[in-house]
Amino acid sequence: KLGSDDDPLQPRILVTPEVRQFIDEQIINITNLMAVGDIFYQTPGSKKFKSYNGPVKISKSGTLFVKVVHNNYEDIIYEYEFKKEVPMKAVQLKNKIPGLSYKYYEGEWENLPDFELEDLIDEGNCDAVTVDIIEKKENFGLNFEGYIEIPNTGIYTFFLRSNDGSRLMIGDKILSTIDGVAGLDPIFAAPSRIALEKGFHSIQVNYFQKETRKTLFIEIAGPNMDQQNVTADMLFRDNK
Repeated sequence: KLGSDDDPLQPRILVTPEVRQFIDEQIINITNLMAVGDIFYQTPGSKKFKSYNGPVKISKSGTLFVKVVHNNYEDIIYEYEFKKEVPMKAVQLKNKIPGLSYKYYEGEWENLPDFELEDLIDEGNCDAVTVDIIEKKENFGLNFEGYIEIPNTGIYTFFLRSNDGSRLMIGDKILSTIDGVAGLDPIFAAPSRIALEKGFHSIQVNYFQKETRKTLFIEIAGPNMDQQNVTADMLFRDNK
């Protein structure tokens, strides 16, 4: 038995993979970490619980319900939200050139500024998203723009961290924002997921540095792609 009759331990359910967004369908596995009892599940759109005997296919948005049946468990139902996504359409580039364009600003900010309202100090092109293109160590801002090449249609996860503030946009969608001043160590934004079609997608990164340890990193993970830095060979601009 689990626990005592008066105070039974509750089941611990693990649903993998952790990504809850999908495009066509999602194959999931359900594990009872307590290893006692029988698992039953109800997929989005279904009206009945079924006995779990192996991987389950989810093809609709909605809630996955999971419960473990055992005479020492209370009747608890666990809920997991899944969302079927339509991939963001890729764009066509007329004349792609490796790298990004950037604009450089100076100022003393506590939060991400609206760079369109700031005085432009300089602009140019760079290979990748990096603060090393600027020698200044404090009180400056950067706006990077260009395109990221997505190798396969799928769900992609982006990871943003910076010291001080930053914002990441893909297409017209804000994925992550770090709006404020960091301490000595960079701030990590929560991972953000987006469905993307194979091809080129606009990318924009805003960044400001107030003081101490200027830092800006963007990482990506997706289909057949382990988490890795967004590198120069993924980034382009359109020389129209």
